[in-house]
Amino acid sequence: MDILRRLEPALTVLQGDLNDVRADLKEVRAEQRRQGERLAALEGRVSQLPTLIQIIGTVLAVNAGIVAVAFGLVNVIRAQ
Repeated sequence: MDILRRLEPALTVLQGDLNDVRADLKEVRAEQRRQGERLAALEGRVSQLPTLIQIIGTVLAVNAGIVAVAFGLVNVIRAQ
């Protein structure tokens, strides 16, 4: 019994610390859920970004359009 009386204060402190750890763990899990939701939203946005091939194709198409308009204007000016 003497051992139990000596250990009781230490066990009480440990129990309080364990309760604090449990509360912290709940907070960490809640934060993980929030971060998971944010990550899912970011993954959705990133998946909508154009690929490198699409970007290059768009740039080439715009440049080809500009060149075509320039040649057309040159031909119209020469025809006058």
